[in-house]
Amino acid sequence: MKACISLLLAGLVTHASGLQLNKCSSGTKCTNRDPDCFPTLSEIRLFGETLRGDVYTLMDEEYTNLTVMNNLVYRETPAFIVTPNVDDDVLKVIEFAKLKNMRVSVRGGGHAYDGQNAQEDSILLHMKNYNKIDVNKDDPLHPYVNLGTGLIFEEIYAEIY
Repeated sequence: MKACISLLLAGLVTHASGLQLNKCSSGTKCTNRDPDCFPTLSEIRLFGETLRGDVYTLMDEEYTNLTVMNNLVYRETPAFIVTPNVDDDVLKVIEFAKLKNMRVSVRGGGHAYDGQNAQEDSILLHMKNYNKIDVNKDDPLHPYVNLGTGLIFEEIYAEIY
């Protein structure tokens, strides 16, 4: 098999960051069973320092709270979780995933009953901080509702009704 080397993405990785280029089997995604490409805990922590949001690993108590699902049949274990605070955090996660040849999964309000909002060994973007609601009821000709991707139904109902 041909080895592949992920491209360094400008501005994401600096020499001081300690992150290494990823070597992986061609055409495959990196998993925790592949130490040549899976990020180390220190790499994950260093990456987290570049974000305004938070990073959680299996070693953090909040990790379990952020991966709980209503359907216990589905229990995937993301490599780590990022709760972005700004759009730039989302971009950095995608760039890091490309660098490390990892999948990105996204969880909004957690409504996916059959587990598609988390994948094994992925970087889980948990959008809980994107919880803004903008409602315009004043103009009957142009009513609108803008909802953040991290909202849960209870928060939406409380604001609209």
